[in-house]
Amino acid sequence: MTNLVGGYEIHKSDLKRGGVHLVIGTRHKPSANKSKRYLLQRLPNQSHNYISGLYPIQSDHPDREVYQLDFGGSDYTLTLNRAEGIAEIRQIRHTKKEGENKCPLYINKTFVSFNDTNRC
Repeated sequence: MTNLVGGYEIHKSDLKRGGVHLVIGTRHKPSANKSKRYLLQRLPNQSHNYISGLYPIQSDHPDREVYQLDFGGSDYTLTLNRAEGIAEIRQIRHTKKEGENKCPLYINKTFVSFNDTNRC
């Protein structure tokens, strides 16, 4: 899985950092379930992997575009500063997977489920 966190150079709709090449796409017919913009990863063979929809959020700076996205069980922000030609992706929250911070429940040494308590 690609590590998205870090700074990028902006070239039109492309974001580049080292060997990571991301592309911001635009849906011509967004729907209630699909955002107008989305993020793709361009692979070396010129194919693409879908990363996430980009959901605009309020920015404290009028010259910056800020989006929220989710990838690999975590939430991120993408900040675009087109005037300076730079972008940054930051992880803002790790989404818990089933079983994290829960204690395994065993009956007769056989795993049954995860207990909802935070104490083991």
